[in-house]
Parts: sequence; C-alpha cells; structure tokens
Amino acid sequence: MSSAKYSRHYRDHAEGHVFIDKPGACTVQLTGAASMAQSELDGYGELLARAITARKIETFGEVDALPVGAVVLAQFPAGAMEKFSANQWGAAGSHVMYPPGRVPLPALLLWNPETDQRP
Repeated sequence: MSSAKYSRHYRDHAEGHVFIDKPGACTVQLTGAASMAQSELDGYGELLARAITARKIETFGEVDALPVGAVVLAQFPAGAMEKFSANQWGAAGSHVMYPPGRVPLPALLLWNPETDQRP
C-alpha cells in the first residue's frame, strides 16, 4: 500500500483545504477553517493522511491483540476509540468503557503506541 503524506496548507480562504500527497487522493475541504489555528488545521491534515493509509482491523482477535494506548476509528456510531486496558475500550471524549467485543468492526487503526511516533 502506498502511503499518504499531508502537505502543509496555509489557509487563505474561509474554507481550509487539506491536500494529500498520494496518487489519486482527493482534496478535503474544511468549512470553518478560518476560525482554526494553523496547528489545528495541520492536525486534521495529519489525521486524514493517517486514515487513508490505516490498517483495517476486521476481527475481534485483531482488536484484542492491539496494545494499550491504540486508537481505532470504529464504525458509526462509535467513532474514535482508545484501548485503556487489556479489557477496556473507550470512545474519545467519553467515560463509558466497553469490552473489546463491543468495538464496531471493521475499524481503522489510527495509532499504535508500539510503532507510531507522537506528533
């Protein structure tokens, strides 16, 4: 799989645009970007690039094997979920915990603390 890399974009219009440096990739328009700090716009760009090349998690065995601290983008309505302990996953911004078998699949692995560097 080829990788995607975010090319920093300086906002010059009311909408920000995230350009992904990958053959066939599209431009993503962020409405309301004029009110975002450049660092926030860059954060979205990096997240989108990671999601484009993310590993697909399709089984609960794969979910269970992920290290504590892993973050996946799960099927709707769950969204981003983090592995807090061997048996607990939580939705981003929520204190509700779920067992690994409740992570909606398929999901995309966005962050693996054993292989990914912190931004």
